[in-house]
Amino acid sequence: MTVLERKDAPIESTWKKETVYANWDECEKEFEQALAELPQLTEYNGRLKEGPSVLADWFELYQKHWERVMILTSYVRWASNVDSSDPDAKRFIGQASSLESQFRAAAAFMDPQLLEIGETLHTWADQEPRLKIYTHYFDNLLRLQKHQRSEEVEQLLSLVDEPFSGVYQAFSELANTDLKFQPAVDSQGEEHPTFQASIFSSRTSPDRKRRQTTWENYNDGYLSMQNTFAALYLANVKQHVFLAKTRNFDSVLELRLSGNNLPTTVFHNLIDVFKENLPLWQRYWDVKRRVMGLEEINSYDRWAPIQENPPAISYKQSVDWICDAMQPLGDDYVNIMRKGCLEDRWVDWAPNIEKRQGVQHQTARSGVNHPTFS
Repeated sequence: MTVLERKDAPIESTWKKETVYANWDECEKEFEQALAELPQLTEYNGRLKEGPSVLADWFELYQKHWERVMILTSYVRWASNVDSSDPDAKRFIGQASSLESQFRAAAAFMDPQLLEIGETLHTWADQEPRLKIYTHYFDNLLRLQKHQRSEEVEQLLSLVDEPFSGVYQAFSELANTDLKFQPAVDSQGEEHPTFQASIFSSRTSPDRKRRQTTWENYNDGYLSMQNTFAALYLANVKQHVFLAKTRNFDSVLELRLSGNNLPTTVFHNLIDVFKENLPLWQRYWDVKRRVMGLEEINSYDRWAPIQENPPAISYKQSVDWICDAMQPLGDDYVNIMRKGCLEDRWVDWAPNIEKRQGVQHQTARSGVNHPTFS
């Protein structure tokens, strides 16, 4: 499998980001306008208790700004994900983080003032149709009431988001841009360049020597930077400990699960069930070992295909199969999906050297509950 540089990737395999913003100048103008209009949010500070109609107006304004911020920040982050060397994307990453932080700070008064309204929120939701969709949000807000702080503290915590994001950004640049790996070598002595975007194809190769050297060289790359990665990880742990203490959670685990209303017992039960069923996993790996004709199975055999020559599935064939499976959802759903995947280039599907590793952007967040919109 040939892994191309971004500039050489077939145009049909790349995300058509021009459908969002024509160019970076247009994106920058949208950033400037978004920042200029953020003060609109503060005009509702102290007014939320005026009644259901005013509260519904607030949520419409909040949604308008939230959607704009999410489009801008997602655009920048995805541009960086598919091409970690893009200087424009790098330039806007800081602006994206700052915009999101300032948005959260401008709206920091929302939850404390809604909590002053209390259970009356449900009465208002019955009276004002525009508030109906926020019923679940109100339930979560009241459930997490003891973890909300004053308006001043909430604003400060919102502003902490931006400096906190620097830890993840440093990790991402190290892992996706600066870190280099020795090439994998197959049983015929042929070398296969190892990048974040090519790691999966080498892990799933039928050639065991290629899988082994991929595993070793990839992990050796991280070990060569182990002290820096450890320092970044420790900083991230401390961030979450800080937030857990600030919001009066008993543990970081409780903080992380609170947004989905999951008690910590669910997490521990999951681990216990996994441990109880380890013998079943061990039987599975032993069956795979025997099918592959191996004396022992190693970590680098985890993704190995059982067939010697597994079928190569094209991107188009994958889309066709997925659309067939989605047919019960209706023609409108399937047609939009097919057009987006095959014509409008919603998917950046081909590997290129500059692509980041397959992890979601995730940082310590100061908030515990935010209304979501569909």
